[in-house]
Amino acid sequence: MAEGREWMYNRISRTSGNINLEFVEGVNHFLDYAFTIAQRNGESMVKCPCTKCKLRKYFDRGIIKTHLCKNGFREQYYIWDCHGEERPINPIIYRGYTPINVDSFESTTTIDNYDEQNHVLGCTQMVREVMHPLYIGSANDENDFNTFGLDDDEETRFETNEIQNPNKNAEEFYKLLEDASAPLYDGCTSHTRLSVVAELLSVKSQYNMSDACYDKVASIVERIVPGDNHLPKSFYQSKKMIHGLGLPYFKIDACENNCMLFDGNDKDMMYCKVCGVCRYQEGSIDRGGKMKPISKKVLRYLPITERLKRMYMSSKTSEFMTWHMRGGSGDGSTISHPCQSEAWKHVDQTFPDFSIESRNVRLGLCTDGFNPNSDFSNPYSIWPVFIAVYNLPPELCMKEPYIFMAMLIPGPRSPGRNIDVFLRPLIDELNMLWNVGVETWDAFRKQNFVMRACLIWTISDFPAYGMLSGWSTHGRLACPYCLGEGVAQQLKFGKKPCWWGCHRRFLRAQHGFRRDSQSWGVFGAERRRPCPIVSGAEILRNIESISFPPFGSQYDNLRADGFGKTHNWIKKSIFWDLPYWKDLLVRHNLDVMHIEKNCFDNVFNTVMDVKGRTKDNSNSRRDMELLSIRKELHLYQRNMIMYQPKASYVLDKAGVINICNWLREEVKLPDGYSLNIGHCVNTTNNTFYSMKSHDCHVFMQRLLPIALRGYLQPPLWTAISEFCKFFRIICAKKLCIADIEKLQDAIAVTLCKLEKVFPPSFFDSMEHLTVHLPWELRICGPVHYRWMYPFERLMKKLKEKAKNKQFLEGSIVEKFWVQEVALFCEHYFDNNSGTRINPHVRNEVGANMLVIGEASNDFEMLSVFKHPVRNFSRLTNHVLSDEELHHVHSYVLFNTPEVQPYITHFENLTRQSSPRLNDSDVAKHRMTHFATWFEIMLIELSQWPKKKAKSYGGSYVNGYKFHTRTYGGTKRTSNWGVCVLGQTSEADHYDFYGMIDEIWELFYKKNKVTIFKGTWFDPTSGVRIHEPSGVVDVRHTSRLHPEDPFILASQAQQVYYVSYPTEGLRDWLAVIKNKPRHLIEVDTGTSNDQTNLFDVEADQDDFVVEDAQIQDDPEFDGTDLLVNFGTAPQIVIEGDDDEILDDVEEDIPNYI
Repeated sequence: MAEGREWMYNRISRTSGNINLEFVEGVNHFLDYAFTIAQRNGESMVKCPCTKCKLRKYFDRGIIKTHLCKNGFREQYYIWDCHGEERPINPIIYRGYTPINVDSFESTTTIDNYDEQNHVLGCTQMVREVMHPLYIGSANDENDFNTFGLDDDEETRFETNEIQNPNKNAEEFYKLLEDASAPLYDGCTSHTRLSVVAELLSVKSQYNMSDACYDKVASIVERIVPGDNHLPKSFYQSKKMIHGLGLPYFKIDACENNCMLFDGNDKDMMYCKVCGVCRYQEGSIDRGGKMKPISKKVLRYLPITERLKRMYMSSKTSEFMTWHMRGGSGDGSTISHPCQSEAWKHVDQTFPDFSIESRNVRLGLCTDGFNPNSDFSNPYSIWPVFIAVYNLPPELCMKEPYIFMAMLIPGPRSPGRNIDVFLRPLIDELNMLWNVGVETWDAFRKQNFVMRACLIWTISDFPAYGMLSGWSTHGRLACPYCLGEGVAQQLKFGKKPCWWGCHRRFLRAQHGFRRDSQSWGVFGAERRRPCPIVSGAEILRNIESISFPPFGSQYDNLRADGFGKTHNWIKKSIFWDLPYWKDLLVRHNLDVMHIEKNCFDNVFNTVMDVKGRTKDNSNSRRDMELLSIRKELHLYQRNMIMYQPKASYVLDKAGVINICNWLREEVKLPDGYSLNIGHCVNTTNNTFYSMKSHDCHVFMQRLLPIALRGYLQPPLWTAISEFCKFFRIICAKKLCIADIEKLQDAIAVTLCKLEKVFPPSFFDSMEHLTVHLPWELRICGPVHYRWMYPFERLMKKLKEKAKNKQFLEGSIVEKFWVQEVALFCEHYFDNNSGTRINPHVRNEVGANMLVIGEASNDFEMLSVFKHPVRNFSRLTNHVLSDEELHHVHSYVLFNTPEVQPYITHFENLTRQSSPRLNDSDVAKHRMTHFATWFEIMLIELSQWPKKKAKSYGGSYVNGYKFHTRTYGGTKRTSNWGVCVLGQTSEADHYDFYGMIDEIWELFYKKNKVTIFKGTWFDPTSGVRIHEPSGVVDVRHTSRLHPEDPFILASQAQQVYYVSYPTEGLRDWLAVIKNKPRHLIEVDTGTSNDQTNLFDVEADQDDFVVEDAQIQDDPEFDGTDLLVNFGTAPQIVIEGDDDEILDDVEEDIPNYI
């Protein structure tokens, strides 16, 4: 028996019959080792190796010691692999194996030097977690790594020293474990072979390196690393090393006519049983002397079950999978996550057996097509199917690492209605996950449970909506909510269906537009009720009564009886095979991204009179005449020539030129806010090009009302501004439920206003669908969990992965598989900052700046010194004048929460000395004398800042990037606009808008604080608000009194100012609030505040941050910090004729 482990099975002394002291010491050594490893992995309990527990139960140190002293170690546990010890490559258990020396472990491996071994331990933990299910046998043995799924007899033989070779899964596991623990080279303690390969693959995946480029980099690294490092020299070898970390995917042959899949019972068929076409090409490939047939069309399928299981098996993600129960309940008045929506709660109520297990998963499905070729003249359409996990918190949900690609439907053409053929494997898997579930290991709770999953909705653009739902989105019955009741009219001259005149039915019964027969011509008065929302069960009954043609491209042109007249169904969607599908409130989501873009295109192209894109043309005027509306716009003939009168909703040529020049030269947006839209302007012919969806998103919600103001008549401008405001509200990340009801009425009125002005051809299906968006918003929650933006970004990355143009689908899936492995490994990197798991945040302050300055030994640092700020640009010194020093020091004091009780006490003393003073006099006296009085009262802030301050041109704070006007004046971005919430002497709250002139860093001994000095607009006479549209203007010549120009950097919220292109509004600037790009808002139910989407503040931004209110402590008397009130200087009250100074410092929100 090898030296060092014989004590394990020498528990009882043969002479005395008591426990041997050597055994007790050995148990203590074992527990020291086991719990040291456990602490490194963030665990407080380990498996008990006694003869009763057999490594199947977790306990703390005391219980395990008792068990071992009472029962002894289980047989043949010489290798402590279940407690962090490494096994050899060929894991033959024998008594002489002594991999470590416990005594040396205690002296060399402690928590203090753990940082040097993060890579080793992280990779080892990663391998154990990802390979864990390969070794489980029964549910009772799932935690036992030693049995490898053996039955009792086999385990008995194993424990009696019958030598066996490991099975294939075990061999792969130990090979990975060896790579995870083997140092990169002799003497290297910071990296292992697996950690280096994982990081290289992460870089390859993140930056889309070609295989040849990776081979070159790997060979260079291999030559640089000293010694016998055994690093893989190519991508092929690296991929082979990490193969065990990957997840499976399968290739399934499909009929080239999309009739069927050669899968299941049909996998051996040679010919399609629908159309009779052979599944293989007419040639074969000779591979090593063997002839292998080539399939004509192949579906790549990536099962989601194993991918969902890994979310729980990884200790890095398992905790977040139950966030929706722990942190997403909310208070019921707002919605910020799908788990707070009616759709989610309806599933809980309808299926209590599903909702009782909080670890069951809610999923969303998305699909769309893209062309992987850079040359668009070569059409090719590939359709990935994505699965999003909604259990995750907002900061992880809808992010790239947590969206799975379930399948890749091959091209070259769109599958159309035949997409159901390709979705069959996924639907079967979803049925299994709902009806049966799958046993899964929860690494966070250290439990096995049966995981089930539910698909709660799909996400797609409008054409794909028809493919998934089975309701055609073309023709007069295109609306999937109105169904047969919402019949559009076919324009005689426009040749297209339009929904003009269909929106008055959504108004309240007594609204005046319903009785306005003059504006709606032949339609007359409107007496119909809104279209009812039809339940899923009723829809299913209607579908089952219709006979549909079979799948296959040869049947694509066939339609069921009544199509286009009484219904628009083209098939019974495969999603109805899910047993819960008919019970869902919303099954398919309308995509706000594409709806907003199409609405913007219609408005902008029509107003700007873009040739070929405007909705106002001669055919539109003829349709107006047929509908007996707007006689002044009808075509007329003079001298045998047809004339088209100028419409009020079309700009003249001068206005178009002014707006183009305004966008090109004057509009400056903050850093990271959007693409420079001026680059999309062609000043030669005053047209726009290459405007992407996000450019239209920014233009529609922010710039369009500003651009058109002054050029259009006020009623029309107001209607367009309300339309823009509607999209701004529904795109908010936090919604008030009560206000969504108001939004439903508001959009119906806005659409009717637009119907009174724009031609009928303007109102295609996109404009009509906006009337249904508020209902979806109320049922499903915020749109950024249900729109196409994150999936469009993923498809762009998939397009970049199509390196092999001959085998596009295979090239994409192979690289996506590597990406999955790389993303999983990134969780375990020693420092994963800058990876896709933990990306760098734009305008981040940096970890080293989270605390500014150093706290003294006697007092905790005051809050004013704690806010993270990172200043930049060339440093200059600025010497404060006595007046500047007094004002800036006073402002710091007034905005330090710890000083608030003293401010109140000072004001009380002032009022006691002079009871006749009003609030304005008290505020002025406080500004003048408080700093001097406070110098005696408090030690920490009593020392005035140094006169010598540092001056910077820019600063990162609160997620923003700020510039001074001087530093940023020549840049193409505008980062000097700033806003704070202030309070006047009359206690009225205003948003104070200003521009940053100086950025100073003040020094209070060892601490420092950043101050912004700015020029401020008068909030009373210099600010105006247009309530219907929510547009806020400031007069750029108005100024607030210059005596108090300072704010703390921590109080700054960024705004930007946009001038108006029309000459009549040149004195005014439109104000638009910006938000930090990575701000996450979640209503956890701890606040009673509600977000009013119809307040001007909310309208000007996509989010509302709750104010950090400072609560006065009624029991605080100041005795802890006061030196001696008896030594306070005499309070001197100046004359009442002095100028009253408004107080703008109180109640400023704290953005952290």
